Amino acid sequence: MDKPSIDKPSIDKPSIDKPRIEKRGLIDGAKTMFPLVIPGIPFGLVLGVAISESMVNQWIAWSSSWIIMAGSAQFVAVELLDGGAGWLVVAITVWVINARHIMYSAAMVGDYVGAPKWWRFVASYVLIDQAFAMTSTQDKTLPLSYRMSFLLGGGMAAWVLWQTWVTIGILAGDVVPAGWQLDFAIPILFGTLMILAINNFPGVLAAAVGGVTAVLAIDFPNGTGLLMGALCGVLAGGVAEAVLGESGKAAKPNSADTSTETSK
Repeated sequence: MDKPSIDKPSIDKPSIDKPRIEKRGLIDGAKTMFPLVIPGIPFGLVLGVAISESMVNQWIAWSSSWIIMAGSAQFVAVELLDGGAGWLVVAITVWVINARHIMYSAAMVGDYVGAPKWWRFVASYVLIDQAFAMTSTQDKTLPLSYRMSFLLGGGMAAWVLWQTWVTIGILAGDVVPAGWQLDFAIPILFGTLMILAINNFPGVLAAAVGGVTAVLAIDFPNGTGLLMGALCGVLAGGVAEAVLGESGKAAKPNSADTSTETSK
């Protein structure tokens, strides 16, 4: 005798929306990025003029704007190549100057869990100082799709504007008067980013220690003084945050002890 067939109930798995790029996030990111990159206008012009006046092939030097996309590293690379430095020296120097981006990525990795791999590749490319500054202060409870789009929109806006300014600087060349003193843009740019990033005592301590160390090590070769200042600042801020965190935990009463005291 055949056993009656019993249809097993179908269990629908809950659908999980995949993160996607949103138009609103792209626009908001671009709007937020715009005031942060204004100090970079003369910076880009200075780099473009330096490229036009150097002995380096202008096509190769200009291509660094969209290959590296790092103003300070590009500037140093062009100067080193113009001075006859070897490719290995240039590559190591650029890596040292851009080493701070490793810390940026490490600080952000937990904020974008679930982001697709393609977005991580693109985001790492447009992760400049301004992009890190505007996303580090962002509300992390916002939807992942919006935050992904926000960073991407800001990075894309910065990319387009940076290529434009560097290209104008290359085309202008000797037309830009030397009396303009455009070099002031570099400290203004990084000073603005530092102010945006400081929002607590560990941040103030990190900025102070990093700044003093960088000034004392200003004569170190190939920008290593700047790297030393950054590392000392990060170390000082990390220790301060750890000490203050432990103090806060020690001062906070145990919830179980509190409930016991209340019941007496």
